[in-house]
Amino acid sequence: MFGKWSGIALVAVCGAIWCASGVGCGPVKGPGNAGVAKKTYTRDEFTKAVVGKTGEQVIAAVGKPDHTSGVDSSNWFYRNVTTDAVTGKADFQVMIVFRNGVADRVVY
Repeated sequence: MFGKWSGIALVAVCGAIWCASGVGCGPVKGPGNAGVAKKTYTRDEFTKAVVGKTGEQVIAAVGKPDHTSGVDSSNWFYRNVTTDAVTGKADFQVMIVFRNGVADRVVY
């Protein structure tokens, strides 16, 4: 009755509403890091600063994530905060994976 494009539009609208509700998608709510210059870390420095820490401890160490995803926001994403020591190039994005409320590993 509505056609293929209506179904796609419905999915897009539902996805936008879900993300806007703050249920594990999109930017972290609150004051965030707007206007704050981010420190740049080597991959080793960043990993040492976050692994084994709670979410609050991670925020204290490296700031709020640019966005989160996953069940209970279990994946935190930071952009342009780490560099690859081998190439010297900045990593576009790094992901911290939380398990049982603690940063378990970092994916570059």
